[in-house]
Amino acid sequence: MNVLYKLAGSLLFLLVLVNNSFSQTNYASNISTTVGEEKKLFINYDIVANDGTIFFNVFLELSYEGKPVKFDPLNVYGDYGFVRSAGNKIIYWNYENDFKLEIDKLEVKVYAFPEKEPQARFRSTSETGNFHAPCKINFTNLSENSDRYEWNFGDTNSGTENSSTEVKPSHTYKDPGSYNVSLTAYNTKLDINSTFYETIIIEETEPTVADFEIADFENLKVRSVPVNVTFNNKSSNADSYTWNFGDPKSGEGKNRSKETSPMHLYNNAGTYNIELTASNSVNGQSSAKNMEITLQKLVEEATSAYDKHKKMKTIWLIATGTTAATGMGLMLKSNSLYNNYKTATTDAVEIREKYEKLDKIYPAVFGAAILSGAMTFIQVKKQSNAMAKLEFAPIIGKDGGELTLKFNF
Repeated sequence: MNVLYKLAGSLLFLLVLVNNSFSQTNYASNISTTVGEEKKLFINYDIVANDGTIFFNVFLELSYEGKPVKFDPLNVYGDYGFVRSAGNKIIYWNYENDFKLEIDKLEVKVYAFPEKEPQARFRSTSETGNFHAPCKINFTNLSENSDRYEWNFGDTNSGTENSSTEVKPSHTYKDPGSYNVSLTAYNTKLDINSTFYETIIIEETEPTVADFEIADFENLKVRSVPVNVTFNNKSSNADSYTWNFGDPKSGEGKNRSKETSPMHLYNNAGTYNIELTASNSVNGQSSAKNMEITLQKLVEEATSAYDKHKKMKTIWLIATGTTAATGMGLMLKSNSLYNNYKTATTDAVEIREKYEKLDKIYPAVFGAAILSGAMTFIQVKKQSNAMAKLEFAPIIGKDGGELTLKFNF
């Protein structure tokens, strides 16, 4: 065990050096060294603690000509690592395998820092049940200066599950009541401990109730199917959910969901029975709610007009692109002929006639492109007007005692 302390102490010492954290009080003083036989270095020092501190971590800092000297802590014995009391101390270092230079030029520093006593503390949070039985409680360990823990959850009816040695355990309270929870935090090096207590109140079980609504129902406006419907989950005392959107045509993977508040795309008109099952994994309760949605067909006239203007828009858009491209090609051809005319030595008259003819044609073609663009814009407006005629009207009613929501296009 002492070897482990030395290794831990050396690691901590290196971390302290890296972070320049020697700002705390060093209790070591009066350091002196003596070289003994068999290549041993005896390091004498005093720990002076007028404030009553009785536990210390002792570290060595060795340097040669200003450079740090690495050493194996397994070669160091005596009052090194964890030290339990103040007073005169001595460290033995077998330096044969660690140091090959002049030992009398070695600079030795000893640091003795106080070892703090453990402080037990924790915080409890409800993972499920919201502090209503049955309820799973997570414990966050906030203890300091400790390396071992013992928990007692104050729940004798839980048998062997009433205790734990985990750092951050969880415990499920199946029954309502008042439970006195304790955490004992140990500092095994000091062989002392600290205990913290907290009373947890678990209330009577609340029932699991499945409930949901359509998001922004009052302001919901859609023009036509396909339509995305978003469902807001209003269930209580549940931790898992299963949705069936009543739309098998969408495919098994899309017709069901495990999300809390999902969205579903309905592509076809029809009546859909939506079911939500809310479950509580702790108490095993579940609850279901059904809601019916009817999506009716669009008005045929509006649909026909919409499709007609959409088709005409496409035709005019193609015409716009075609005429614009043709006009651009003719203009570029005219410019090319004009450049040829300026440098031509023969056939100049014929070339001029050609580009002059093109100069009359391509503006007309560009005019046709502009006209086609205007017709495209007109069809876009007409298509938009036809879309506006597709009204969405929500109707709330009851059918056989069940609440239904009907959406009429």
